[in-house]
Amino acid sequence: MTLIAPLDWGLGHATRCVPIINECLAKGEKVIIAADGAAAAFLKQEFPNLTHIRLKGWRMRYFWPLPLALALQMPFFGVSILLEHWRLQQIIKRMGVSRVISDNRYGLWSRRADCTIITHQLYIQLPPCLRLFGKPLHAFTARLLRRFAHIWVPDYADAQKSLSGALSHGGAMDAAVEYIGPLSRFSADTMDEPSLPVPQVLVVLSGPGRQKKMFTKRILRRLNGVAKRILVVGAEPNLNIK
Repeated sequence: MTLIAPLDWGLGHATRCVPIINECLAKGEKVIIAADGAAAAFLKQEFPNLTHIRLKGWRMRYFWPLPLALALQMPFFGVSILLEHWRLQQIIKRMGVSRVISDNRYGLWSRRADCTIITHQLYIQLPPCLRLFGKPLHAFTARLLRRFAHIWVPDYADAQKSLSGALSHGGAMDAAVEYIGPLSRFSADTMDEPSLPVPQVLVVLSGPGRQKKMFTKRILRRLNGVAKRILVVGAEPNLNIK
């Protein structure tokens, strides 16, 4: 039994789990999806016949000043990791899970199962004002990642072709790290011919609600008046950008 659990911070973690779930099903594995919020709703729509359980995680709140927001919430983030770990132990015992694939959920490791974490954030990048905390943060995340038997990075191993840059190629690699290439639920075989002209600029928006809305407004203001075909995916309809 394989448990697949994406983080509920935007839909990116859930959508990139789709090809992983399909691969597991193609191999004849029984799959349980553990998620919360929008990620859970999306995966229920994509895989209505699978078993779904709610696995709540900590949702980071962003406000200004951002360094203070992160500092105030770090203790709660740590507690959420412990709660996730405890909850996973109960699920493994109750449902007979032998394999866990976690997308950026650091608490989902266990000695009772073969545990994998999917992440491209091996080396979290900090703004200049927080650069002093870079080494302690990297040491902390490395310690969390070492609890997993496998670390899958959805990127190219070649740093020159990397999509995430220093996030996944910022230093020496742990032996458990495996670059599995970009993950997408789309393929040339499943894509229909476009009914609209191919855009010259593609903008894909995701992330926490309030910050996504703020960023969307800024992007749309910048693009206003640009003489190119532009496609914006993920923006809210009728968004007031004034």
